[in-house]
Amino acid sequence: MTKGRVVHAYLPRKEYIERISYAATQEAVEVLRLPEWPILNCIVANLVKNGTRQFGAIADEYDQRIEQEGLASGTQWFTRNFVTNLSIEGTENVPKEGPLLAVANHAGGIDVLAAMCVI
Repeated sequence: MTKGRVVHAYLPRKEYIERISYAATQEAVEVLRLPEWPILNCIVANLVKNGTRQFGAIADEYDQRIEQEGLASGTQWFTRNFVTNLSIEGTENVPKEGPLLAVANHAGGIDVLAAMCVI
């Protein structure tokens, strides 16, 4: 997200979702690198508003699941619903107890999600 936009999880759910939605809408407008025409930016913001509200609700659901069920369970829910063609190998090498250093070897975020599912 753009520097300076912070969304706190300690807000009421509705406000949390609205803030995430607003930040995602602004980010979508900025990514398009449109001219600085307020009316054009307003039109684009209205076009992406429904999608960013859904994103906000999904982010809230993910946060709630992590809070209630733990990181692994919440991330498993996320990957089941939003990631296709994911396979995890070598889980037998993850210790049940004690320290663990997990390192993702790809620039994308899917390695991190996969690691969180099994840790």
